[in-house]
Amino acid sequence: LKELRSFKLPVPPGFVITTEVFRGYDVVMEYQSIFDDLQQRINKELKELERITKKTFGDPENPLLLSVRSGATISLPGMMCSFLNVGINETIAKGLAVKNDHHWAAWDSYRRFLQTWGMFKGLERNFFDAIMSRHKELCGVVKKIEFKPEEMRLLALAYKTAMEVEGIKITDDPQEQLKHAIAEVFASWNSEQARIYRHQMHLSDEWGTAVIVQAMVFGNLHENSGSGVILTRDPRGAAQEVAIYGDFIFCVQGDDIVSGLVATFPISEKQRVAEKRESSISLEMRFPEIYNELKRIAEFLVYEKGFNHQEIEFTFENATKKGLYILQTRDMVQRETGKVRSFIGDGDLDRSFLGMGIGVSGGALTGRAVYSEKEIAHFRMKEPETSLILIRPDTVPDDVGIILKVDGILTARGGGTSHAAVTIPQLNKVGVVGFNKLHVYESDGYSRVDGSTIKGGDFISIDGWSGAVYAGKRKVGADESYKILC
Repeated sequence: LKELRSFKLPVPPGFVITTEVFRGYDVVMEYQSIFDDLQQRINKELKELERITKKTFGDPENPLLLSVRSGATISLPGMMCSFLNVGINETIAKGLAVKNDHHWAAWDSYRRFLQTWGMFKGLERNFFDAIMSRHKELCGVVKKIEFKPEEMRLLALAYKTAMEVEGIKITDDPQEQLKHAIAEVFASWNSEQARIYRHQMHLSDEWGTAVIVQAMVFGNLHENSGSGVILTRDPRGAAQEVAIYGDFIFCVQGDDIVSGLVATFPISEKQRVAEKRESSISLEMRFPEIYNELKRIAEFLVYEKGFNHQEIEFTFENATKKGLYILQTRDMVQRETGKVRSFIGDGDLDRSFLGMGIGVSGGALTGRAVYSEKEIAHFRMKEPETSLILIRPDTVPDDVGIILKVDGILTARGGGTSHAAVTIPQLNKVGVVGFNKLHVYESDGYSRVDGSTIKGGDFISIDGWSGAVYAGKRKVGADESYKILC
């Protein structure tokens, strides 16, 4: 980020609490004088951030909100925690709501902050999903973007009330929120999913993480704002020239994209056609200025500055290139897939075709559908040689442990650049994500695609190269050689 900033690229201003603090964290917390020194350094940087942004942290009239994220030596996609909208409370949300374009976003941001806080205090995502679903029914809407600002305010307050009933205390003090967020990011280095992922990838537990504190930018302002992730080249192509590829969605914050919890749209028209997307929307057609500026930045980094091909997270606050911000970038990692298996094309294959998702790893895989660890254990004992394919509505970082126990994964939501899509190939699993026709009833152990039902134990077949999904047990044919960038 510092390097991008030095190139005068649009990176939100901020500061970094380095891994040196992580390595001495016990001492920092134990000795008051050292802790006070760290706090003074943070406060000094916060004042500078206020000067740059011309906003004030904790001021209801002109509030500065913060993003607090991890920053490890090697990326651990989605395994550690992030806090967005730090510094918000009900009073500040009211103040933010009177600003141009922020009325809906202010209460959506407060709702998001409350959910993040609640989940780090032990509440399940389903707890908040249930409140959201009830609120949608009451307001007669299908998507949260359809809520009126006042309805979004009532939803946020419903979250807060429900959390208080569960005994979850939410501090309204922005300074305390910031301290809590920083501590949680450091602590998340030792979370179970981060440890599992590091050990699987043979990464050291000793490295630790930095904490990146930045001014918030808002992709959830309106339908002309949004967030996404691009790769600077097609991950399944052989050509090395810049051709941006990825996912975006409008009126969201960046965590929606990387979490894999929403249905996304493709970046380019070429990608939309190649992936057989049902929607006619692409970033290239809907937001041409944003698309062209991202392409320019990609070409600048790869061609002029000699970067390796990159994976870049971005947010835009309006449809012009001046509304674009780069939030993060890291190298795309090239890996050899060796031989990729394919299905034998015949009449049975054509008749069993269920539809297309987004292939993110591997090739042809046929196996039994599973929905729970109990089912996985049952089939591993009964049929140890049979491949297992985990079906989920979406995949979050907490799932890394269960993903290691199966051979493939199929999700209803998520794009090709979500954390799940990046993690699946690194764990050497076959994966198809964003199969939007799939409706998963996880607790009941089945899913539906159009008129077909897939129960636990049923055979299904997925192609992690093309994204095709088939019912039943399909024959696997000759291998083909490919390289994948993930």
